[in-house]
Amino acid sequence: MNTLAKQPLALNDRLIMVSLFAVFSLSGFVFIEPAPYDVALIALGFFSLVFGLRIPAKLAPMIFCLMLIVVFGLVAALFSSKVTDSSIQIVTTGYLVFGTVILASLIASAPEDTIRMIMYGYIAAAISAVLLGIVGYLDLVPGANETFLLYGRLRGSFKDPNVFGPFLIAPML
Repeated sequence: MNTLAKQPLALNDRLIMVSLFAVFSLSGFVFIEPAPYDVALIALGFFSLVFGLRIPAKLAPMIFCLMLIVVFGLVAALFSSKVTDSSIQIVTTGYLVFGTVILASLIASAPEDTIRMIMYGYIAAAISAVLLGIVGYLDLVPGANETFLLYGRLRGSFKDPNVFGPFLIAPML
């Protein structure tokens, strides 16, 4: 039995948790690229690092492997006939690596609190996306049908109905 009481989060940690909720609340709005979530995650990453987020040593193998992907992607891009497309791919991969390291570090620092905030934000984003989809499906607002439907299928605040459906699985569970 654990006799230690759970310590309250410090102010920096609380700010990061609120920011994490806000970032994941934006994850349901993917109608433009980069999505608001992408920009917010980069900002959260820099914000977290400035306010003392430590990257745990146990993440070193993962970071090493991810950096190999980026480095070899850069080498491959040099030999590509479409340098612009390759560059966009490498920048996207770099963003995904950065986001992965930040989220893994946040989860490692406080697993229960971090995952709880991620899921709360994810659920809030799903509710917003579903409500927009319903507004579009029922055409409750003039023009909403064209905005939130594609080929008669709900897409909510996504570009594609094929992304909207899978996005809702985790919040429904």
